[in-house]
Amino acid sequence: MTVHCERISLRGLVQGVGMRPFLANLSAELQLGGEVFNSGGDVTIEWCGSAQTISQALHRLTTQGPASARIEQIQRQTIAATARRDFKISESHTAPGPQHVSPDRALCDQCRKELFDKSNVRFHYPFTHCAECGPRYSVIEHTAWDRANTSLRDFPFCPSCETEYHDHTNRRFHAEASACPDCGPHLTLSPPHQPVLSGRDALLGAAQKLLQGEVIVKKGNGCFQLVCNANSDDAVATLRALKHRPHKPLAVAVASIDIAEALADLSTTECETLKSSSAPIVLLKARDQVLANRLAPGTGRLGIMLANTPLQHLLHALSVPALVVTSANAPGQPSPTDCRELPENLSRNLPILDHNRRIVRRIDDSVVQCMGATTHSLRRARGYAPAALPLPAGLEKAPSILALGAHQKAAFCLTAQGEAFLSPWLGDLDSLEAQEAFQREVSRFQTLTGIAPQQICHDAHPDYASTQIANALADGRPTEPIWHHHAHAASCLAGHGRPLSAKPVLAICFDGNGLGPDGTLWGGEFLQADYRHFKRLAHLPAMALPGGENAMREPWRCLLSALHKSGWEAEQMRGFAVLREKPCETVSRMIDRSINSPISSAAGRLFDAVAATLGCEQAAYDAAPAIELQALAEQCADTITERYGWQTNQSILYFPTLWQDILLELNEGQSREHIALKFHHSLAALITDNAVRLLAQNPTLDRCVVLSGGVFQNALLSGLCETVLNVHNITVLTHQDIPANDGGLALGQACIAAATALGGPH
Repeated sequence: MTVHCERISLRGLVQGVGMRPFLANLSAELQLGGEVFNSGGDVTIEWCGSAQTISQALHRLTTQGPASARIEQIQRQTIAATARRDFKISESHTAPGPQHVSPDRALCDQCRKELFDKSNVRFHYPFTHCAECGPRYSVIEHTAWDRANTSLRDFPFCPSCETEYHDHTNRRFHAEASACPDCGPHLTLSPPHQPVLSGRDALLGAAQKLLQGEVIVKKGNGCFQLVCNANSDDAVATLRALKHRPHKPLAVAVASIDIAEALADLSTTECETLKSSSAPIVLLKARDQVLANRLAPGTGRLGIMLANTPLQHLLHALSVPALVVTSANAPGQPSPTDCRELPENLSRNLPILDHNRRIVRRIDDSVVQCMGATTHSLRRARGYAPAALPLPAGLEKAPSILALGAHQKAAFCLTAQGEAFLSPWLGDLDSLEAQEAFQREVSRFQTLTGIAPQQICHDAHPDYASTQIANALADGRPTEPIWHHHAHAASCLAGHGRPLSAKPVLAICFDGNGLGPDGTLWGGEFLQADYRHFKRLAHLPAMALPGGENAMREPWRCLLSALHKSGWEAEQMRGFAVLREKPCETVSRMIDRSINSPISSAAGRLFDAVAATLGCEQAAYDAAPAIELQALAEQCADTITERYGWQTNQSILYFPTLWQDILLELNEGQSREHIALKFHHSLAALITDNAVRLLAQNPTLDRCVVLSGGVFQNALLSGLCETVLNVHNITVLTHQDIPANDGGLALGQACIAAATALGGPH
């Protein structure tokens, strides 16, 4: 046989997924000699054997390789033939270029079985993992994926684990995150004013406190969390008080898919998403209304995730099958990764279930929802980030870029050599502590990925913390402001891999607000858009926001402003119950005199105003009125045959008699649910009718519509629009892997900045 040797480079999500053990065993089976090693963020194989066998091995790799791997690029190179019979896993090499990092992954089925096998050495051991599961991003200090480069280096292998690590027949062969009770991390429980418990006593003590209805602090893989019995009114009320979160929905972790099915209606897609190695929180239609009202009042939904760490599985097994799990941060503060960062009211008053494996990188739970057969990211974090994304074709040669996103739902993006690395969700940037943490993460992420950005881009709003951080980080590098809604459109285009050379599309961007080029707050936009340019074709009517930020917290102010714009007098306004005791005259004068009343065309404020007509006075949390309005609509079984009529005045799209119609229906005894559903159908009609019209009027546009911005996280509205547009043979692009909200904005900013840097058609 003629010996043929090749060097093969694998690029993508190929480290921390069991790739090297798989290749070593495959090579032994096919009698290929050579070696495999991590090379920076890639994996390099050198195979010696027959050309046919090497091709067979490559086919096996791409069709039967590790389930969590995502190979984006394979480069093959013939090298000098050498007679190598054995195959080995060699030491990792450093390499230039962007470094890929694997996301954390849920406990696999085999490790879970061992966890509850009394004959197994890892029985009830809360840190058991293998080559295919466990912490990755949260423990890595720098690439490549080797134990010495993670916080697990604090735990040298015992002889038994060392033997497993080097045994190619063992499932922990080269499992960098492996551990056992003899050599791995261990638990402690620190109850207030009581002795500290260790090991199994700590686990049993924590479970007992959960059974007794107490709230505990638990150190998770990516941050500290508050945990309590989801079926205890008192426990949940205590947790809400400690968290200063009286109304905002709380997620529930459950022990099994059977329990999830008892609590919520599950589609096939939702079931698969729950059981995936990413193990996100999935928003589901609640079946258990008592639990839904306790955890997510007024939404009709439950955020459910399956237990995804050995510790979480054990707490369920030893206490209750459904546990509230939420980050243990104070409002506006980053999620704590160390006991010393816990808010004082938690650290002094609650039992703390801690462990001695360091959290290197903060990361929260991901949140998704499923629409039909597709999964849509709402918060991209654990299990998904920071997996690299390919930049759209045509942007590969752009300089490396740092995009800093917006102010809420902060996430940044680094690009280099045709790839984008979107950071995990990092929360809002309202507090100084959050801003400092964000800036630290930017610096640490650059070091981790090996990307040194040549330019920086940010939202065009000058008051956003991300804008100020961009200026602070510039250090002589060019900075570029990006208009908010252009970035929304580009984010969706990039998520679908739409190339730079593609024709512009009609992008419908509906959200809560974002600064527009005219100095007002936009958010109800119909844009002609590609990566290079955008043009406003139409929009919802602008209205004042009396009280500024207060108008976003008090929906009645949006209703009053909309009525004022329609010419209603104060006494007429009081026909709506929500306005009967409000200072309608005073607020109307504020609007007339432009006193603290910024102008906004945001669709989010229209939802607020409609929600106010149905009794919503306060926004208990961000987007609460819109969420509650959607929930009301979804409770209605009526067939909607009529719509609130829309009109156009030049480029302004509006409902001329919306408020009169709603008031008349309320006075006639029409249900709130019916009105909410009718509004959704009416807004969908306005969107789709004008999409068809604008595409016909602008023949240079591709027959393609983008639905972007946080408003289109409303599955009811998005589904109504998509159904009608598909009937008209219009391609609809919605956000899937990248959030439609501001959490995906940085990717769009980066693509726009890349297109600008490359120049081209104007």
